[in-house]
Amino acid sequence: MSADLIGRNGQPLAIEGLALPYNETIVFSGQPESFRPGAFSKQFKRGEWSAGVPVDLDHEDDWTICEADRVAVLDTDFGMFFRAILPDNDRGRYIASLARSGELAASILFDPVGTPDATGAIARSRLRAISAVTRPAYNTAAWCSDDLRVHAETEETRRRFQIADLAATARLYAPTKPPANERENANQRIDYYGFSRVVANGTLDEALAEMYALCGRPA
Repeated sequence: MSADLIGRNGQPLAIEGLALPYNETIVFSGQPESFRPGAFSKQFKRGEWSAGVPVDLDHEDDWTICEADRVAVLDTDFGMFFRAILPDNDRGRYIASLARSGELAASILFDPVGTPDATGAIARSRLRAISAVTRPAYNTAAWCSDDLRVHAETEETRRRFQIADLAATARLYAPTKPPANERENANQRIDYYGFSRVVANGTLDEALAEMYALCGRPA
């Protein structure tokens, strides 16, 4: 097993990004295709980081970048986000260089469950793998976890990723039963720890670092 590739911040380096946006229609093999929110709800719990699937390059089964135990996915109303810790080998370094250049995006390999509706929308599916690609079918993006800045066309996707990650991390920390002297429920506790306020005042990166520390996760 390869050691982790270490980033510029001294922490294991991951590629992060959006593997699939929901409610975006493409044309594939002459037919419309899209995914509805909740299409993977039988496999992953919405709003929480879950054990993931392998990450490969360009849908090549024999060109695996990360095995499933290095990958986590976060299923949200917006789409399917992912984080894959890169191994310290030639493939890991190659993918990191693509991500830093802004050329990397993501795609998925899936098995539909049932038949798409008349508009091509898929309501149920199972995720088999995530692929690192340079020409995605959907509007996706990927970057390195230690990147302080990303390319302009990726900024909005990364902002959505950070908000979803912050919410998922806060849910891990928020107590299921609030202290007796506080009347907030668990979702309100998430807000108490800064979820909505940091989005409004632009201190999202600082708040993420605080959430990571509270949960014992590296920033």
